[in-house]
Amino acid sequence: MRYFNQRFILLVVFLFILSVSACGQKGGCGLESKKGGVPVTVEEVEVREFMPVMTIRGKVRPNDKAAVAYPNEVRVQEVFVNKGSYVNEGEPLFRIAEDEITNQLNISRARKTELETLIDKNTNIMQGREGLLDEGKVDQGEITRLEKEIAQNQAELERVKAEIEKLSYDVDHALVTSPISGLVTRKNVSAGGLARAGDAVIAIVNINPAHVAFSLNGKISEEIAVDAPLDIYIDEIPNKKFTGKISYISPELEGGGNFEILLAVPNEERLLKSEMTATLEFKSDIPKHTYIVPVSSVMSRASQPYVYKVGKGVAIKTPITIGTTTGNQVEVIRGLEAKDLVVVKGAEDLFDGADVNIWR
Repeated sequence: MRYFNQRFILLVVFLFILSVSACGQKGGCGLESKKGGVPVTVEEVEVREFMPVMTIRGKVRPNDKAAVAYPNEVRVQEVFVNKGSYVNEGEPLFRIAEDEITNQLNISRARKTELETLIDKNTNIMQGREGLLDEGKVDQGEITRLEKEIAQNQAELERVKAEIEKLSYDVDHALVTSPISGLVTRKNVSAGGLARAGDAVIAIVNINPAHVAFSLNGKISEEIAVDAPLDIYIDEIPNKKFTGKISYISPELEGGGNFEILLAVPNEERLLKSEMTATLEFKSDIPKHTYIVPVSSVMSRASQPYVYKVGKGVAIKTPITIGTTTGNQVEVIRGLEAKDLVVVKGAEDLFDGADVNIWR
C-alpha cells in the first residue's frame, strides 16, 4: 500500500511539472489559449539591435565657378589663356583694344564741351529774351526755336555723358583678370574678336577640392559635424575610395525633412568631374532596433502583408510593413512590438477575432 501511495505521489508531481511546462510554452497557463480554439503554434517576436548603415547618393560639384563677361561691347586685343589653362585669382585673362576706345573717348569729350557751350549761349539769350523782344532784336519764333534747340542739346549732352562714362570704364578696365582660381573650361573669343555686352567670354571652374553634395535625413543631424571624415565611392571611377571632410552643413531642412551637407574631397589629379555620381555609406553611431519574425508567420492579401498576433486567446489580424527577407526570417519595420506573440503555424485557418489554442 505504501508503494502504491509513493507511485501515486510521483505521478501527481510528474503531471504538475508537465502542466507547468505547458503553461510556460503557451504564455501564461491558458491565458493565451481557449479550449476548442483553432490549434496554432506561436513564437515571440525577436528583437535585434544593430548599427544602421545608410547608402546615400550624391553629386560632385565645383567648389567655385565664374563666367567672365564684359558690360560693354568691345573688341578684344589679346587673350592670355586657352581652354584647359589653370589660372590663379587676379591673373590676366584678356585685354580689350584701347586705341579705338581712346579715340572715341576723345571725340565724345570734345562733343560734350561743344554742347555745353551751345547750351550756355542759348540759355543766356533766353534769360534776356524779354528785353530782346521789347527792342525788336528777336521775334517770338526765334525764342521758340531756341527753346527747342536747348532741349535737344541737353538730351544729347546726357547721352554723351553716359557714353564717356562707359568709354572711361573700358579704358580703366582694359585688362580683365580672373575673379577666382581654377581651370578655364570655355573661351568664346580670340584676339581681334568682338565681345558682346554681357556675353560670357571665359568660364572658369575650380574643382580642387571637389564638393560632393548629399541630402541626409534630419533624424541623424546629431551624428554629423563639420570636419568629420567620410569615405565615398564614385560610380564613374570604380574600385577607388575617396575620403573627404564635411565642409558645410545646411541650417535648414529641405522637403521631406532632409538637409544638405557638402563634403570637400581633395582632387589634385582632377579625377573628379562635376555631375559625377557619388555613394556614401553612412554608419550610424546610435543603435537601432529591428523586429524579426519567421517567414511562415507573414500572410499577404492584395499586397498588404499581415500577421496574426495572439492576445488573451484571440487572433488579432495585424497589418505590418516588412523590410528585408533573409532566409526564413523577415524584418518587420512597422506593426509589431517586442514580446508580441505571432502565429507561425495554423494561420491559414484563422480570421480576425478567432479563438486560438496554442500548441508547440
